[in-house]
Amino acid sequence: MELRLEINSDIESRLNRLVERYGHDREYYLSELTRTGIRNLESAYWAESSIDSNDVMSRYALED
Repeated sequence: MELRLEINSDIESRLNRLVERYGHDREYYLSELTRTGIRNLESAYWAESSIDSNDVMSRYALED
């Protein structure tokens, strides 16, 4: 699968530093970033969906 991604200059500089310092190519780091990012997003959404905010608020007396 081919994907085109536009990144800002800050991210590009950081990516280039990783390439220079550790020797993998850009595609390797972008793949790692994607895997890690997806895993973190899934965890965040899972955690958010498993918490009943009303229950948390009442449990800790945070209700208005």
